Amino acid sequence: MRHGKHLGFSEPFMAQLVPVLDREMGDAYPEVRRNREMIEKTILAEEHRFDAVADRRLPRLEAEIAKALETPQRLLSGESAVPSLRHVWRAIRVSSRTPRPRRT
Repeated sequence: MRHGKHLGFSEPFMAQLVPVLDREMGDAYPEVRRNREMIEKTILAEEHRFDAVADRRLPRLEAEIAKALETPQRLLSGESAVPSLRHVWRAIRVSSRTPRPRRT
């Protein structure tokens, strides 16, 4: 999502790649074909969760990084990074609990 925003995407887009993945790789990875709908829903939910955190926290972190790059040491202090990163990591931990497809 973050790199997509830098490329000009303003809405979630990765879930839209699942049909392409199914078409190109579905024969080699039949679980993609079998679980396509759930994969699309999971990716879309992940994108929305990440987007909610990123919209609030990443601009703050990027501003702190820009300030750090202007100093001779070019170092970002933990005090500056941790408040923003804590929320990003929390979102990643929560998203890692998303149910996985059952193996058949």
